[in-house]
Amino acid sequence: MSEASELDKIIKECLAEEHPYCQAACPLHVDVQGYVRMIRQGNFAEAVRIVRRALPFPGIMGRICTHPCESACKRQEVDEAVAIASLKRAASDHGEAEEELAKEESKGKSVAIIGGGPAGIMAAHDLAKMGYDVAIFEALSHLGGMLSSAIPDFRLPRDLVQQELSILEKLGVQFHLSTRVGIDITLAELQKRFDAVILATGAPLSRKVNVEGSHLEGVLWGLDFLGAVKNGYAFPEQGRVVVIGGGNVAIDVALSAIRLGATEARVVCLERREEMPAFSSEVDEAVAEGVSIETSWGPKRIMGDGQHVTGIEVMRCTSVFDESGRFNPSFDETETAVFSTDVVILAIGQETDLSCLDASDAVITAGGLICVDDSTLQTRDKGVFACGDVVTGPKSVVDAFAAGRRVATSVDRYLRGEDLTQGREQEAAFQSRLVVSIEGYEKKRRCPMPVLSLEERHNFDEVELGLAAGQAQAEADRCLECQCKTCVKECEFLKGLGESPKSLALKLKEGLFRSNPRLAYLCSVCDMCKKNCAKELSLGEMFMEVRRAMVAEGLGPLKEHQFVKRDQDFSTSDKFVLACKDPDADTCERLFFPGCGLSGYSPEVAMKAYEYLRKKLPGTGLLLGCCGGPTHFLGDESRFQEILHGVAQRMKEMGARELIVACPDCYHTIKHAAPEMQLRPILSVLLEHGIPEGALGQEKQTFSIHDSCKARYENEWQESVRTLVGELGHQIEELEYSRDKTRCCGLGGMVPYADPELAAKLTRKRADEASHDMLTYCASCREALAMHKPALHVLDLLFNPDWQKAKSEQPKTGKTRRENQSRLKKEIEQKVGRST
Repeated sequence: MSEASELDKIIKECLAEEHPYCQAACPLHVDVQGYVRMIRQGNFAEAVRIVRRALPFPGIMGRICTHPCESACKRQEVDEAVAIASLKRAASDHGEAEEELAKEESKGKSVAIIGGGPAGIMAAHDLAKMGYDVAIFEALSHLGGMLSSAIPDFRLPRDLVQQELSILEKLGVQFHLSTRVGIDITLAELQKRFDAVILATGAPLSRKVNVEGSHLEGVLWGLDFLGAVKNGYAFPEQGRVVVIGGGNVAIDVALSAIRLGATEARVVCLERREEMPAFSSEVDEAVAEGVSIETSWGPKRIMGDGQHVTGIEVMRCTSVFDESGRFNPSFDETETAVFSTDVVILAIGQETDLSCLDASDAVITAGGLICVDDSTLQTRDKGVFACGDVVTGPKSVVDAFAAGRRVATSVDRYLRGEDLTQGREQEAAFQSRLVVSIEGYEKKRRCPMPVLSLEERHNFDEVELGLAAGQAQAEADRCLECQCKTCVKECEFLKGLGESPKSLALKLKEGLFRSNPRLAYLCSVCDMCKKNCAKELSLGEMFMEVRRAMVAEGLGPLKEHQFVKRDQDFSTSDKFVLACKDPDADTCERLFFPGCGLSGYSPEVAMKAYEYLRKKLPGTGLLLGCCGGPTHFLGDESRFQEILHGVAQRMKEMGARELIVACPDCYHTIKHAAPEMQLRPILSVLLEHGIPEGALGQEKQTFSIHDSCKARYENEWQESVRTLVGELGHQIEELEYSRDKTRCCGLGGMVPYADPELAAKLTRKRADEASHDMLTYCASCREALAMHKPALHVLDLLFNPDWQKAKSEQPKTGKTRRENQSRLKKEIEQKVGRST
């Protein structure tokens, strides 16, 4: 098989093992489908186990994750995205499962992590499980960073954070709390004590701006305020507050102020409502709790009585971003407003704290961020790495966790002397190549998160209560379980294998056909897979490549194919092969080629069809023989080319420029193997020159039309048969799987010889789809379908007056078929003449 083979193409392009949209979009690539499936089944313990394989803190992220997975969820094209984050929390709430504490053997090396926020704790977790001695140096008195010091308890209870972070201690991670690197210990000292150092100090500082009046009492900064609330800050009695900022921190500040007794809370931001960076759901929540949202205003000056805040003057913001999309606000200072207030809290962003570094350190910084290699997160000092907000600026918690995982991978490779860059292309979030249809899915309402009533939100109790087990199962049932299995869905052969085309192709490339030679001959080569595949990959062509390789190695065809070879030898021998001119014409412009199928099925119909052609198209000769299709399907390419060459040679000797073909399989085979040969379907000739005399006065009925799989893309064949049946006065039942969606009759690809039971299943499945007698235009299809249902070839309606009787006749196979072929040859020789 060549490098450009279909097998290699399937290995490279098959989407069957592509990540679902949600999992690809998740920076941690949590197996969303896996845990959602377990929740649907009510197995919450297994669900939380699945989450913890990628995310050891499911309770935390089930509450505060920015859930990029939901933005990628295919379900939203039907109605709304699946509540993936809520289901993650449900797994944690209802699933009791032991924590994953298994560790690799000690590697005898140590890693220091500066910062105990999300990035640092994830790096510590992963490195500890890899067998490293890990120590965290944290300036605060507790782990968690923003998780513990800034996010309000009504969103993320502090007790839960400490509970989930306790896994670090169980894994042997050492903590040095209230230890400020740069003051209590230097980076240089850590480098001497540890084999590697990770800087993960985050962006813990409130971004400051120089606004007139910002020195007054009553002016606070967002993160400082939230940290103070965590430590028992008391709000001024009967106080009014204005919060400047449009992000989630600003919303949390306003909601915290209300809970502390603020009589009025107002959020003032530069953005229009639809531009606010805060989650729209959190903005709606704030409005419901009484927070006023004042959009498109920027601070001009903070007003006071010389000591304390009394109000704030704002000016109209006309745009937040410039033409290039950069943050560059413009203002109309002629339009202003004043809001009276007792407290102004500026929540306009976050900044990093690089105080852990000094001038002697080799680590490079720029714009307040640490410079690293984008792929490895390694600084210029090879033994020092950095990750999270201190590298990227403020991002989400899930991004920080993902950065911690990435840096742990890099440190592990660094300490083991491995390449830090190899195989990391899909480490971060990426866009899945998956292609999934939403056709046929009904709308199902997303289960809303149960919450405290507005009247109950007077303290810092958690607002979101979590889904009950039954609610979680109902929500999990909305998952579409996105995966690319369209080829498997329509193929009984692939269903039975139970694996993806990609994994099958990989096994075949490794030589599976040598230990299981029958496998390659179980494909019908009907190309339904290619029709349904978003990448137009053909397993049929892949199996044909394998069959040819097997023949080349002497492994194919199978011994069961001796019957096919016997028929091929007969239909290419003098017992059947014949080439003759029209005795009433001087030249032979074209040849009628009924093929071995129609000749074996009904020599009478074949003979009458030829007589019709001689009458309508004088100068039409006849060529009996086989196109070599069966040999082609066995993979015997040299013998097939020999047979096909014989057809072309006889056509040339007769001086014919065109071959009128009665069989769509012959048409397909010759068209693709010898495109230089001019072909024409007999049905097109019938349409052009009219229905034979006597065929119109027949009893009318309804037929279920079966399209040959080799006519899948042959619109001329499909339309011709339907037009002819209509002109004969019959009605047509279009099967659900017809035309380019047609299904195999069961005889395709020589499957009956390799697996008779599979072939019979395919035939029965196809026949059962029809509620009327079946009509086809392929003799082999007719013979297969006739085993289960009355069936006719369309030429029976045109050339067989006894077609009512013929539709119930049993298939002609083996000896009967060969006798019919011989009888046709003898009749032609008697009526028309011998080979010329």
